Amino acid sequence: PSPGLGSASGARRRLPPPASYSCASAPGLLLQVASPASCSMRLEHLVVQAAGRAEAMMNLKQAARLVVEGRVTVADVVTLDPSHQVLVGCEAVSLDGTLLDTSRIFHSLLMFHKPRGTVCEEQAAERSIFRCLKAEQQHPNLQFFGRLDRDTSGLLLLG
Repeated sequence: PSPGLGSASGARRRLPPPASYSCASAPGLLLQVASPASCSMRLEHLVVQAAGRAEAMMNLKQAARLVVEGRVTVADVVTLDPSHQVLVGCEAVSLDGTLLDTSRIFHSLLMFHKPRGTVCEEQAAERSIFRCLKAEQQHPNLQFFGRLDRDTSGLLLLG
């Protein structure tokens, strides 16, 4: 049998944890599949992410209401359809005449190689995979798809 997968008796052998935790040896970001400048998103989602930071937290229903009320403009044109597709970073979006900052909207898919010793948990966790990312890769809405155990390394998708 393969090492760590079992033995002749059928008992599973657990691999020892890594000697020390370090993101320095982690390959980290492998590939950014999509970037904000090349993506479009629904207007209501953009308003939630951009205006939600400046004001209080906002949900999709509240953002859709703002759009339907005519308070949101795209390229200086009032748009009443919350599902209108907006090119992130290419079209100017305003709420009540104030230009929304879309530069920090995270609409990307990242392929990340998770190193052993890190965990797939919330961003504040001590050994979280998010601690291995560079500052420009960090975003409060960043989430991982799937999960790998602490003693496992492998591919994770982040978006």
